[in-house]
Amino acid sequence: MSSADPSSISDDIPSSSTNNESQKSGDLKNDKTFSRYRSLIVVECGLKIATNEATLKRLQNLRRELNYINETDWMYEPVDKKIP
Repeated sequence: MSSADPSSISDDIPSSSTNNESQKSGDLKNDKTFSRYRSLIVVECGLKIATNEATLKRLQNLRRELNYINETDWMYEPVDKKIP
């Protein structure tokens, strides 16, 4: 190192090693970021699927109840007739 100037210090360091190290740290940061977002997306997709399944199950139950009401409707007097 010929002088204390910061630009000369960086000139003394081989460029290939600094590029490789910065690429590795950049790749590591990208991997961590990608992993976080991927896990968030997986959780969101799982939640959407669970919500869709729950909604479909609820619709099936409501259809069964409606069919039961339609089938047993003849057993009951209409409310309109009961009100004087």
